[in-house]
Amino acid sequence: MAVQLEVDKKASMTEFQHLRKLKAQAQLSKKPSKCMIRYSSGLRLYWDCWIILLAIWNSLYIPYDIAFQPPLSSSILVVVLNALIDFNFLIDIFLTFRTTYYDVDGEEVFEAKKIAKKYLFGRFSVDLISTVPLDSLGNLPVLQTFQLLKLFRLSRISKIIKNLPMKEDIKVMIKVLNLVFMLFIYIHCIACLDFLIVNSYKNWCPPLWYYSCDNNDLYTSSNLRQYAISLYISILLFGGNEIGGTNEAELAFTGMVMLFSAIVNALIFGEMAVLVEAISRRETEFQEKIDTTNSALKNLCFPLHSKSSSIFSCRKLRSQGNDDPSTNKDICNKYNRSDTLQEEVRDFLIYTQGTLEQQEEMAQFFEVLSSSLKMEVSQQIFESVARNNNIIMNLVTDALDEYSKTLFNINNIADKERALFNKEREIIQSFVKYLTVELKSPEDTIITQNSKTRDMYYVANGVCCVTVTDYEKKVNTVRHLLPGNHFGEIGMIYGTPRTASVFSKNYCTLAKMTVEVFNEVITDYPFLVTALKEHIYTVYDDPMTSFCFSTLERIPYFQGVGNEAIYDAIYTLTKRFCKKGEIIQKVDEEATTMYILINGIVEIYTQFEGNNFVLERLWKGSVINYRTFWVKNDIFLTPMSQRKTSAQEYKSQVSIRCMTKSILLELKYNEMMTLVKSNEELEKKFLKFQKQFFLEKKSYPLDYVMNLPESHFGQEDIEEKYAAIKRENIFKNVVMRRIKEIKELKAKPKILQHLEGKKISDWKAKIQAKRRIQVTKEIETAQQFQGEETDKFARLVAKLERTIKAVTADNIVLDNIEEKIIEISNTHAAYTKQQNHLQVSKKSRGDGKPTRTKIQAFERIKDEEYGVKNLIDGIDITNQEKEELEFSFSSQSSIP
Repeated sequence: MAVQLEVDKKASMTEFQHLRKLKAQAQLSKKPSKCMIRYSSGLRLYWDCWIILLAIWNSLYIPYDIAFQPPLSSSILVVVLNALIDFNFLIDIFLTFRTTYYDVDGEEVFEAKKIAKKYLFGRFSVDLISTVPLDSLGNLPVLQTFQLLKLFRLSRISKIIKNLPMKEDIKVMIKVLNLVFMLFIYIHCIACLDFLIVNSYKNWCPPLWYYSCDNNDLYTSSNLRQYAISLYISILLFGGNEIGGTNEAELAFTGMVMLFSAIVNALIFGEMAVLVEAISRRETEFQEKIDTTNSALKNLCFPLHSKSSSIFSCRKLRSQGNDDPSTNKDICNKYNRSDTLQEEVRDFLIYTQGTLEQQEEMAQFFEVLSSSLKMEVSQQIFESVARNNNIIMNLVTDALDEYSKTLFNINNIADKERALFNKEREIIQSFVKYLTVELKSPEDTIITQNSKTRDMYYVANGVCCVTVTDYEKKVNTVRHLLPGNHFGEIGMIYGTPRTASVFSKNYCTLAKMTVEVFNEVITDYPFLVTALKEHIYTVYDDPMTSFCFSTLERIPYFQGVGNEAIYDAIYTLTKRFCKKGEIIQKVDEEATTMYILINGIVEIYTQFEGNNFVLERLWKGSVINYRTFWVKNDIFLTPMSQRKTSAQEYKSQVSIRCMTKSILLELKYNEMMTLVKSNEELEKKFLKFQKQFFLEKKSYPLDYVMNLPESHFGQEDIEEKYAAIKRENIFKNVVMRRIKEIKELKAKPKILQHLEGKKISDWKAKIQAKRRIQVTKEIETAQQFQGEETDKFARLVAKLERTIKAVTADNIVLDNIEEKIIEISNTHAAYTKQQNHLQVSKKSRGDGKPTRTKIQAFERIKDEEYGVKNLIDGIDITNQEKEELEFSFSSQSSIP
């Protein structure tokens, strides 16, 4: 059911967007009438405000003039003023015929005929009758009463309040004031109408003179006193009080007014209550949250007291005789922690309350919008974000500079500025159209450190906090991001895991840009990548980035290559966590990775006679394999011009092991080659260093750049200390090269092993020569019979194929004989070693008899020798060849 509702909702939204586009096209196709005033224009708003001011004057003066007939009403000033007001109302009638309106579908109507028809069948008659000066035709009360129709123009107040571009709180307050004003107009009109009725009979006595009606001076007093008494009586009637009517007209009027006043009272004060509740709704909800929070803290046994009360509680504990300092300290710390936590909770609620309503209103607002309207609203929101972002505005300024060169033919400065303004907005709109809205609550995680997301964000509203967790698991706050700032460009550009975490400090509105959208943007604005990189170089100075930058600058081929190459290398490094005792690199392994130690201690060691010998210990900031990880050549490192293209990779001569838990940054060989190819300056430095390295024809078993902690220096000069370390490293490398040469000399094969290997190789060469001769004979035979008859040739070919199969079978037997000879040779060597051992034992025992082990070995060798001779007899070869094979076998298997 929910899925069906969602589908229906999407279908209706799609239909609405389609109808909206059709109406927009139809609206563009229509030519609007001339001199048409739009309903929402500012000019119309000002004119309505002016008409309302005139209507307020009429609503106060006309009832007073009809009831009290003051002498001022016959003065020239009042007559001219009334004539001007009527003239303004007449102009308002003509303007209404030329003012657009919105139909039931929400579309603005520009057609003059529809506008006139709607106005004529609406309030046109009331406006026209109230505008005509009927009072100038005579002093008849009926004609004067028609002037009260001018009060209907006060209804425009509600329309103006509805269209005011103000916040909801301000609008609610204006509505409350409007109700108060309407209530006053109602009481004013009742007061004037009451005096008009009472004055026609002149026998009513106000409650003020109930006990002495002879002193009633109501009808002889001034107009101001008469109005004051009538206004007082009107208020009594509005409240439902008795005023003592004396005749039927007064009683009927009093009853009707009291009944109608009860209805007006309920309507006006009921509406006021709703509006006042709307004004205080947020404060009430916030107070409920505070009460709920206090109750929750109390249920969790957190004391709800101030800091001064906690101090008082600590002093009270001490005064009760508790002299244990540790107990007093723990109890006081508990009170202080409770106070701090309570204050933090309250501060959080107060801090986030200001943006909570905005976030909720924004979410509700986007839910009711269609996709097209949502995109337009998002562009409007993010336009201010783009204008507050320095990188975007710098790109816009550069684009405007290029565009201004095309406006050389425009001489009018105003037209030129207008063209530049339109172009600026066009560029900004083309950029922000790629952004999407994301709403975040307080402390929502936007980016997590070491995650592999690649989205980029712009802050439109709210505050975001950037934190970095170091290798000690300590969270460090780096900076706060305000509206107009951006973050996430490192992962976007370099594709590296996130280097920091970002979370929302309060309710935030963000503009999100995905990596796919970013690739589209840089096709239109290719300099955006360069601008973002420059921002990274100049702004981001977190400890890890600064550490990697200073460490890479100590490597020779990274010195003086510029920020781009170093930062490319920094964000190419990958992190590796190692346990205590873990071996990073072993002897004879390929050294294809450079390491940067960022935490822990690493030791470099080698083996002598089965024992480990530590050559060096490295601390944080040391670089390992900065030479050998890119070297792919033999161990003697011949110059580049003489190197072989298929040489084996460089092998490590030492082992590297972690003494403690360690964290390393790795840069692999292929990553380094990518960096070299992408940066020209780095390529020059690297090739120069590489050439010099190969010309030296030296290996570097100990390949590192050492960095010592400050505690190792003491009062010594740092440069002198590092110079001594460098000399020590050179000496150790010389010693390691000499040790390797000695090992290679010891590892050379003995003469007997060399001769045995030569015999086997000679035998293999004979077999291969025989196979070559056989192939040659086959070719000569084929050439000899090229001119023979077909049948004879076919018989010869068949015979030749049988011969080839027989030779192939013999070759297989020969291969078996060869394997058997090698096996017997190995057995003979083992037997010889065992015989020497037995001779030593014989000398020590004085016994010359052969042992059982010796007899068994001799019998096994003889059996193998007999089996090989049988194999030789089964081969179809000449007697001379058989004798050669038997001689070769007997020479390798003879036992002394």
